[in-house]
Amino acid sequence: CTNDVQGAQVAGLIDAAYLDPPYDDVAARVLDYRRRFKRAPGVAHLDDLFDDVLSDPKHKQHHLYLSIFEGIVSQADKLNAEYVLSRTSEYMRGQRLRAAVIEAGQRYTQGGDDVLSEVENILHKALKFRPVALDSGTFLSDKKRVLGFLSNPVRAVCPLGIPELDRRSLGPTPGEMLAFIVKAKSGKTTFCVHVGVMALMEGLRVAHITLEMGEERVMPKYLANLFAVARRPDPFQVMSVGVGDEPEFISRTRRPKYNFSDPAIARKMGAKMGQWGEQFGNLVVKSFPSGQLTLPQLEAYLDGLEASHKFTPHVLILDYPDLMDVDSRQEYRIALGRLWVNLRGLFKERNLAGVCPSQSNREGERAKLITSALVGEDYSKVQTADITLTYSQT
Repeated sequence: CTNDVQGAQVAGLIDAAYLDPPYDDVAARVLDYRRRFKRAPGVAHLDDLFDDVLSDPKHKQHHLYLSIFEGIVSQADKLNAEYVLSRTSEYMRGQRLRAAVIEAGQRYTQGGDDVLSEVENILHKALKFRPVALDSGTFLSDKKRVLGFLSNPVRAVCPLGIPELDRRSLGPTPGEMLAFIVKAKSGKTTFCVHVGVMALMEGLRVAHITLEMGEERVMPKYLANLFAVARRPDPFQVMSVGVGDEPEFISRTRRPKYNFSDPAIARKMGAKMGQWGEQFGNLVVKSFPSGQLTLPQLEAYLDGLEASHKFTPHVLILDYPDLMDVDSRQEYRIALGRLWVNLRGLFKERNLAGVCPSQSNREGERAKLITSALVGEDYSKVQTADITLTYSQT
């Protein structure tokens, strides 16, 4: 009400809707004044803003408002504005949580099929609110801080093993989202497993969330990738080129060294896995039923990994976000787009390298070249992702 410097910052943190009466009315009027005139109303204009109450002794809130403004005026010169500013964010967080608890209680009382997920979303939204950082940012004149960014640039956390991408550092990156667009049934999970293996070989911790198939189907894919295990012992052709005056193509028939049809495959894989020691503890695969995993549940799962197993992943593979539970109160595409935005926020907040595959749309099923324009359901997924890779299979 009376401070122009710290008061401007407090004004940016306050939401009058979360304050108790009559402070919600006081805040709303003062915030409106600040927006219009870019300064605090000060002692001189407070009575003007509330003339309808203060000038009428018979108004039922006259004495209450008078007491409030007498307190404001008496403290105006000696108020510790820095302290008030430091407490504002936490105060607003508490107000939001209280309002969310009340709203969640009312929604729970109403009942209905979606009551639990809606209550969960109400509470999660309030819990996500964090005090706004009071850091002003980085001034270009701050050479030490600016030049420090050059010695620690943001780069992919692990290579993909594809030279054209690795040279450009295009891969899973801390705090960012990598989207992988592909036709249905054409390689989403295979790509996810490939990324998991590459990260594992870099010594990184990987959490692989699967919503499309169970852990019993994903884990063999990791073994197949790591140890070149075939499904069946069927022979296959290997082509080579003989070097000479007239090069010739040479075909050789081979059989896979390992295959999942072998009755002894478990023993053989156990021996191979033992050679990796504790490094295999850096990968965890978790399956959730399609359409049931919410963003709050995903965060709770990650918190549980850290609390129970001291496991904080560097890479989070989510196969795939479109199969998560989206807000049924919104139009599906809007809700799906918002989910992708919130996932990107999760990756940023936890400094995770996020990998999110998605399918192309119906037109993409007929296309020889998949482009980002052919992403399924909502194009904003591509706009949200930091890196988008498309995979075409002809």
